[in-house]
Amino acid sequence: MLKLKNLNLQVKLFLLTGVTTFLMWLGLTTVGVRAIQSSYEKEVDHIVRQTISQSSLYVSTEFRNVISLVHYALLSDSLQQALCLPVENSNRYISIQSAAMPILDQLRLQSDLIDSAALITKDAVFQNSIYPAGYDLAALMDEAGPDRLIYWSNKPTYNPSTKHWVLPVVMRIPTGDFTVKNEAYIALSLDADYLFDYIQSTEKELNCALILHDGTTVIYGSEDTFADRGSDGVLESDTPMEVNDWSLCCILDKDTLYDGQNRAVGFIVIISLCIMALCLLFATLIAREISRPVRRLTEAAEKIAAGDYSAAVHLTGTDELGVLGRAFNDMTAQIRRSITALEEKNALLVETQEQKRAAEMRVLQAQINPHFLYNTLDSIYWYSLSDRQRDIGNVVQHLAKMLRIALSKGSEYIPVERELQHVANYLEIESTIYQGRFTYEVEADPAVMSCTVLKILLQPLAENSITHGFANMERGGHIRVQVGQDADDLVLSVTDNGCGFPQEERTDAHTSEYSGFALKNLESRLQLHYGADARVLIHSIPTEKTTVTIKIRKSRVNSEDV
Repeated sequence: MLKLKNLNLQVKLFLLTGVTTFLMWLGLTTVGVRAIQSSYEKEVDHIVRQTISQSSLYVSTEFRNVISLVHYALLSDSLQQALCLPVENSNRYISIQSAAMPILDQLRLQSDLIDSAALITKDAVFQNSIYPAGYDLAALMDEAGPDRLIYWSNKPTYNPSTKHWVLPVVMRIPTGDFTVKNEAYIALSLDADYLFDYIQSTEKELNCALILHDGTTVIYGSEDTFADRGSDGVLESDTPMEVNDWSLCCILDKDTLYDGQNRAVGFIVIISLCIMALCLLFATLIAREISRPVRRLTEAAEKIAAGDYSAAVHLTGTDELGVLGRAFNDMTAQIRRSITALEEKNALLVETQEQKRAAEMRVLQAQINPHFLYNTLDSIYWYSLSDRQRDIGNVVQHLAKMLRIALSKGSEYIPVERELQHVANYLEIESTIYQGRFTYEVEADPAVMSCTVLKILLQPLAENSITHGFANMERGGHIRVQVGQDADDLVLSVTDNGCGFPQEERTDAHTSEYSGFALKNLESRLQLHYGADARVLIHSIPTEKTTVTIKIRKSRVNSEDV
């Protein structure tokens, strides 16, 4: 057997790397496969239970919202008074109908889950003529019984008037008079198709069977699957609702579960084999790359030992061998390296100063809009909860336009036209969020639209007007954005009819309490980009108006029209 010490460096490195790679692959693959086998079912069970819990909470919340809508709607004084009228009163039917019909119509509009609603008294039934409950309400009242405050029917019923399958619910109305003749109930038809579609989408997501039941009766799902839920071949998770005695049961076939596990294990083995093959290939290449410069260094060292100090080693690597090779060459060019190092140091110093300035600009730029973005996203969230889809679309559209202009493909300067688009989008978003609080107008001299200015100058001024100028105003605010020119300057201004402040309280924009963080940030940006060629002026009349004006020298705005 060939002795290890007689092998060259390349073979030794290959053997070392190859053996290490194989042992690591063997150990990691074994540990990974065993870890998957031991934890896969627990992880899937956790995910299933968590998802079912969330789905159950969602359904319970929908039911709770329906109950709350009914409670709030039926506490109407006019309805309560009408229900308490004696049965013999000739005006009783008309009074109840006048009070109940708007409430029944409103209930259907306030929730997608409500298919129809009806008010049932001892002597009459009141319901919407367009979306009535087309099934037998008398039979439903018999099922509910006289003693229940709320009854949930577990049998989906077809409503021919709306052509939907519904789940009837009966709720007793608190009239203040619980005599038999004045008893009143609200009968709701919950849209079973709407509810079952949600459960079906969850089934597809989890690749399992979902059963909605009340312990004995299956409301949604397969009764055979529900009957076999206790068998060894399935994984079961049952989560009760919070508002009634229903539960949502998830049943997952273990064969399906283990199929996914086996595929995952096979995938890991195949990937690990490919990785090991790549590692062995890289081991060969690395061993060759390491041995080649060592051989060259050995030859150069032999020349130096013989007195030839002009020997050079051509190594371009950045590792230790490359550094050692370059050290041989550096011995013959010490002065030249010193001069080169000094020039590189000066160039690096200049580059560092430019990078510092650019970093300061990026920090100031990043400080402009985070609070506004948070408020806008928060408003979108609440609009989504209140079904204000049109407002969501409007806000998202204008926010996207704002961000596109703010990015401007990395450019720090944009045309005045795009700057005006940016502030107009911002004001449209704010006017949507603060409906009725203020109006706005944007005006510009056509001759200055092509002028190029530092981006996002007008939006901080408009934000300042809303935050400070309209701080004590709920309505009637007005913002006017203008861009024009005078003899020497491009003039950008924002005027509001807000609270204003006494002029003597201010010496300059830096010390003004009115200016706040936004204007200080804006002035810092102007100073970095334009220096003395740009300035900010503030004119304010208490309780009347405030005007903030930016003036930039025409020589700095890059336009032939001005």
